Amino acid sequence: MGWFLKEQDIPHCEWTASEEDMEYPEHPKGAVIFNYEQTFGGHGSNKSVERGINFTSIRFQRLHVSPLIIQETGGNKEMIGTFDHPVAKQLFDEDKELSEKESDYKRKYTVRTMYCVYILTKDNKRAHNKPVVLSIKGLNGVDLSKKTKDFDRAVESCLNRVNEEEISATFSEQVHALSVFSCSFERAMEGQRGVEICGIESFEMPFAESIEEAAEALDTFMIKEEDYEKTWADQEKYKGYIQSYCEMLQAKLNGQYGIKEGVEILPAVASATKALPSSNPTGEDASL
Repeated sequence: MGWFLKEQDIPHCEWTASEEDMEYPEHPKGAVIFNYEQTFGGHGSNKSVERGINFTSIRFQRLHVSPLIIQETGGNKEMIGTFDHPVAKQLFDEDKELSEKESDYKRKYTVRTMYCVYILTKDNKRAHNKPVVLSIKGLNGVDLSKKTKDFDRAVESCLNRVNEEEISATFSEQVHALSVFSCSFERAMEGQRGVEICGIESFEMPFAESIEEAAEALDTFMIKEEDYEKTWADQEKYKGYIQSYCEMLQAKLNGQYGIKEGVEILPAVASATKALPSSNPTGEDASL
């Protein structure tokens, strides 16, 4: 159980890392499996096998995160809007309400979150030259969102301690893009109806009670300082990457998984930027 990068997508992201590069010290040896065969489509004639890289554990950095996207479960599985779009949100809420009243009701809408990410090596360097879009549906997305928010708060706590802030400050997406999220996966049962998901078994968290411990944690949980400017430049360069990815997918799959005409899927609204500390040695609802 894990995340899977198809062999056909490896050249597109310009993958450069070796198997040795992906041997994370915090995870079991062999947690990243090259030339893995993943079965899709269940049983019989509908079953298909794809080769690629399977991640039972992973490190990655997040350039951009989409708002919660509302997607049809039937037909072309069109993305009709986000929680910021009143009409789409109303349709989703009404659908959810009906599912809570009727046990055999089949949901018309689900939610999806998209992350524009770089997978990282054991040295917190990029494993590929171009970003990939991590597209996570339903309760899987809720699970990841909760855990990355907990992680972000822990990173902010370390930054505040190093900054010696009397009042805790929050930091922008520019700062969170520098952080390294490391996790392992397992099968898990979530939601009111016990849906099986590829859940996060565990994830690494920075912890610090002193300035020295905070500084050491930031060394571990942030990318190299030499890569900061490149990350910020890429955030600007790939601001529309999620939208472009959806349009490419729609064209490739004959109209499936497209975005409703007139709808934009842009990164979640950025918050005010908080500066990194100069003393830094490194320079949602589960019933969805």
